[in-house]
Amino acid sequence: MNALRRGFLTSCIQGGDDELNSGWRIQFEYNADIVENLKLLVPHTKRCWYPVERYWWISNEYTEEIKKLFSNMEAFLLQGRLL
Repeated sequence: MNALRRGFLTSCIQGGDDELNSGWRIQFEYNADIVENLKLLVPHTKRCWYPVERYWWISNEYTEEIKKLFSNMEAFLLQGRLL
């Protein structure tokens, strides 16, 4: 894994995948290192790329890994608690 370079989420909402598994739908500016680290931290069975909508679905089980990868994930988590 590359030295962990943190990205910045442009969108993050809770939502299911095609099989209705709960998780996060995240979007961010493309960066090859971040995508590589995402793939290393989250098994392929717990993530999915949706190319038409241009977002990643990540299982809720990997929220901590998403927090490590994206500097503003905590803000999205706090926002949900404030609603």
